[in-house]
Amino acid sequence: MGDDFAQYEEEYIKRQTLNKKLDGKERQRQERIDSTKQAASIAVLDSWDYVVLEMIKREDLRIPMKMGTMRCNEAYLKLFCKGLISKRTRELTFDERERVQTFLDSPLYKQYKDRLRGLLTDEVNEQLKLISEIIDVKIVGWSGPSDDIFKNVWVLTDVGREKLTEKRNEVIELCKKYKENDVDFYRNIDDYSWAFPMMAIMGTNSVMMWDMRQELDMLHADVGFDGMGFG
Repeated sequence: MGDDFAQYEEEYIKRQTLNKKLDGKERQRQERIDSTKQAASIAVLDSWDYVVLEMIKREDLRIPMKMGTMRCNEAYLKLFCKGLISKRTRELTFDERERVQTFLDSPLYKQYKDRLRGLLTDEVNEQLKLISEIIDVKIVGWSGPSDDIFKNVWVLTDVGREKLTEKRNEVIELCKKYKENDVDFYRNIDDYSWAFPMMAIMGTNSVMMWDMRQELDMLHADVGFDGMGFG
């Protein structure tokens, strides 16, 4: 009887010790999540964050391939925590799902996935899993990269659209200076370097297309579409 009680007491102490360790790890993880969210919510947006915002508006499924996996997901984290993007709440239509599946079946995506699977380290996996937990979209799984992040999950919020429009207008003004060979543009070109990624993705012809695009955006919004894509 005494031996049984001693064994029970020993096992009970072990369980309590293990639970405390688990509680401690969970508490540390939650603190890490909270601090990461806080840092992302107050971080200043850089030019590449705006490029990701523009690509989400255009519903370009190749964002991680063009931007790089970590840089892209860090931008998702920042934009999400700042309330500039949100998860799509409705189901995709058949045509939308077909478009996504065509992309997932493409050699380009399969090569990307195989390449990333070979490059992922435990440290990078942990970073991506932390971002996944915050943005509530699976980025990596036990077998490597997850398809979920590519399934057209993001839409711009009203705040996100406003921020992007403001930045687009700034870029358009610089595009005008560039096309007009404005002396100020070349004299202060280093100060304008932040705009070059946006100028590249929008194209210098954006100056001529801008008014038309604004009208199309308003039309899409009126009929229930999200910007230049489907929303």
